[in-house]
Amino acid sequence: MHSEATILTVLRELLRHMDRAKIVLVDDRVLANLQTEDIGSLVVPAALQQLVETGRLERIGDALYRVTHDGEMTIPMAPDVRQEPKRRTMAEKIADQQQREAARLRLLDAVYERTQGNPEAAVLKTDAYADAGLPWDEGSAAFRYLEKEGLLEGHSSHMLAITHEGVKEREAAVAGQGAERTDHFPAAVIIQTFHNVGSVQTGGQGNMAHVRQSVGIHGGDLVHLTEQLRNAARDHGEFVLKAAERIHELAKSKERDKTEMKFLLKGFETIIALAPFANAIATAISGVGG
Repeated sequence: MHSEATILTVLRELLRHMDRAKIVLVDDRVLANLQTEDIGSLVVPAALQQLVETGRLERIGDALYRVTHDGEMTIPMAPDVRQEPKRRTMAEKIADQQQREAARLRLLDAVYERTQGNPEAAVLKTDAYADAGLPWDEGSAAFRYLEKEGLLEGHSSHMLAITHEGVKEREAAVAGQGAERTDHFPAAVIIQTFHNVGSVQTGGQGNMAHVRQSVGIHGGDLVHLTEQLRNAARDHGEFVLKAAERIHELAKSKERDKTEMKFLLKGFETIIALAPFANAIATAISGVGG
């Protein structure tokens, strides 16, 4: 018996390839695509049988299946088969990109922590994905990217390890504290991952996982965070930069005007690349005096 996540991955692939009569041939092309999702060819027959038993597929011949109404309703069909894809705004595309980058960094950090930065040690994929707050499909996608970038490597179908380059990348992210981007991760994603700017969304819409716990931010941290905001704002125009500089000046002042700082920070909430900095500063303001 395979997990529902595995079953849905198989069904999603079948939906992409079925014809107008809702019939699909499970051929080498389908199997190859499933293997990119970490589902081996030996898993597919049992998964297909489960789909038949649960009424989502009907077997009509050798490697030939018809998708039932229940199968269609289980998950949305691939856009190119069922309907035109909904056009996304640029803000939505950027947000999706940042979520993917954050998932990759959390996975890299999880493997680093489990192996204590030792490239000779391997960990179970399930353990690493769980530590990173990622379901199997998102964890697999993050792993494949990091593997192609040479930061992680697979030791078997169930094990992975961090590489020497991966160790350097993770340690650079921590050492820089989000002041600037690393070779693979933007500063905002590093801040989100290591400075607890709140919960991060994992496992699909509506599923929130709190990856990092807050660790008492003091006044010095507030000044450091506003300096990071100021540095990151340089690429967003003169007006935004001036607002960030004013926030930094207020943070350094002995008589902090929290009201003005909070007012200025609201303007950064709609700038996706700067919102993590603003959220971290807002959290810091609530924890310091004056």
